[in-house]
Amino acid sequence: MQPAWIECALARTAIGVTYAAFYDYLNCLEISPCAAWMNSNETYRDGASERAAELNQVYLEIIDEYNFTRFDMAYFDYPIFDVIEYWEVRPGHLPTLFGCSVI
Repeated sequence: MQPAWIECALARTAIGVTYAAFYDYLNCLEISPCAAWMNSNETYRDGASERAAELNQVYLEIIDEYNFTRFDMAYFDYPIFDVIEYWEVRPGHLPTLFGCSVI
């Protein structure tokens, strides 16, 4: 089985182009809703994931070090890799987990 990005990138949109080409087009127009992860450039996606992990760590540090009187803070880790692993053993196509329909 291929990684989720590859499966989704090779899948075709309803208009017949690959998701990778569609993402690149949105990025070229500078209108992508998520240029960091909806990108055919693996280095760019990896950098975005690394930065997101760093920011998650900062959020945890803020929760540990500060108390706020007017609101509470909570952190819920999103187990994306567990979700992908679970989905891979289920029938169906992995790209549908990410909203990529396979035509």
